[in-house]
Amino acid sequence: MLELFPAYKRIFLMQLRRKIASRSVPCPLCGARAKSVVCKTPNVHMAVFREIFSETVVRCSDCEFIYTNPRPTSAALERYYTENYALEGKPIPRSLEEFLSESNKEIWFSKDRDLNLVLETKSAGRLLDVGCASGTLLWLARQKGLSVQGVEVGRHSAEFVRNVLGIDVFSGQLEDAHFPDCAFDVVTMFHVLEHVPDPRRVVREVRRILAPGGAFISVVPNYSSWSSERFGTEWIWLQPQNHYSHFTPQSLARLFALEQLDCELRSEEGRYGEDEIRKLFTESAAAGIYDQLKGSELVAVSRK
Repeated sequence: MLELFPAYKRIFLMQLRRKIASRSVPCPLCGARAKSVVCKTPNVHMAVFREIFSETVVRCSDCEFIYTNPRPTSAALERYYTENYALEGKPIPRSLEEFLSESNKEIWFSKDRDLNLVLETKSAGRLLDVGCASGTLLWLARQKGLSVQGVEVGRHSAEFVRNVLGIDVFSGQLEDAHFPDCAFDVVTMFHVLEHVPDPRRVVREVRRILAPGGAFISVVPNYSSWSSERFGTEWIWLQPQNHYSHFTPQSLARLFALEQLDCELRSEEGRYGEDEIRKLFTESAAAGIYDQLKGSELVAVSRK
């Protein structure tokens, strides 16, 4: 047990810093403060601290938006992703050759799907990927002729994309990049919107920097999915320690409408893979689940 003490100490201190940095916030969509608790999930497995360090998911009493509350500040968020989320959980490659090697194939998981979504929407022009992590999507899109830039809060990931892949990346929050009006033809956020503290502010900024006719592509976990309903607090994609917003088709559409963006919604399993849904449902039943927007992912395409 003694050999585990350093690891427990590190986890304890990380959770303590998170607790100290957390603040209670009003509903990110409507600003109301009245709320009810949906669930609490432990953030550590140390029995004494399970309740102290638990995460609370609440539902707004006015608009029914579901969000994590309290949650860390934006500054704490940037520190967390720099220290604990570097390059999608993988060691940072030192060269392009290492990045393209078999040992890093996990980084490429789902990026073909993401690239196809971009190319189906806009096959040319200026692409901004917000929360670009390893920069894989940007690297692939550049091979297809798009002009690419990124935004990434994790400093080490941003440095890798700049220095190894040679792609321009702003390290920080999107709103702090101060891009010009109408600067991009496509803005993407793949599994990023659920992580940001203020989704309305981010979507408002995306609309400002989109060129007329430009598209905003976002993918988020679906809180009202079949998998969320089946697994409850054990749903692998609940993650209230990282996910501040827990979107349903209704709340995601409302977010875009509040910021004057229409959106087309569809659902799928996406990067979660279809092994689980195929084990539990027939092909026709799974198709019905997607038609009802009950897939584990929500895919939204909005146009300015």
